Amino acid sequence: MSSMKVCVLSYNRGDYLKEAISSILSQTYRPSLIEILDNGSDPSVFDAIRPWVDRGDVAWLGSEKNNGVHWNLERAFSRGADSDYLYIMHDDDRLLPCFLEKQKKFLDRHSTVVAVACNSFLINKEGKRLERLLHLSWRRKSEEFFKDVPSMVWLYVWNLMIFPSVLYRSSAVKDSKINSSFGQVIDVIFLTELARKGTLGYQNMPLMEYRVHSDQDSSCLKEKDQATLDSYYSKVCKEFSCRYMMLVGMLVRKIIRPVWKKILFNARFLKS
Repeated sequence: MSSMKVCVLSYNRGDYLKEAISSILSQTYRPSLIEILDNGSDPSVFDAIRPWVDRGDVAWLGSEKNNGVHWNLERAFSRGADSDYLYIMHDDDRLLPCFLEKQKKFLDRHSTVVAVACNSFLINKEGKRLERLLHLSWRRKSEEFFKDVPSMVWLYVWNLMIFPSVLYRSSAVKDSKINSSFGQVIDVIFLTELARKGTLGYQNMPLMEYRVHSDQDSSCLKEKDQATLDSYYSKVCKEFSCRYMMLVGMLVRKIIRPVWKKILFNARFLKS
């Protein structure tokens, strides 16, 4: 019988963490173990979920200090070695009840897929759903497969595979190391590099609720982080030249877009 571990990355968001845990415990497919990997939070965070810990519903793995998000992420990957599947969740997101069941069934149907992502509802800071999904459903197929690094370059040009929506085969990620030099875009780069080990899948259905708020690390992509991504994918494209012109086209559009917007704004201003 297959086993699944869920690791929740936690830091100083006790109210959100309670919502995250509740959504895991409401799953139609219950994981074998739920671990809270806390990164040096205020003691009030542990107090908020103490009843679940005391009942044995979840395990608490704390830290005396904040060792950085990259340390905690690498710790999460190391925790999956004794399970068949591993899901790593952020403490500010919520799962729909069928998330784990449908993601696991996808991996069971496709033996060459090492990880599968899904579409998501967007929710605000208060947990209310916004009037849009993470990905426009009509632009995506019901199931998609990215079998190698070049296909992940294509995905980067047109969209992104959101890290918190991914269920992994533990065997594919158990020895993963996290390069802190990639900053907050490490998740995008990690998923691209994972395509060297096998196919990544995608289900075009919203199975989780992805919270969008000003306190999240990715709420504002810094210029240096965008430059890190562009540099990484430029190097990848030199390795896989078939995608180079596609990436160049995207980079050119990024340069032209703000200039074109400024021209249009000035034209409207002069006309008025």
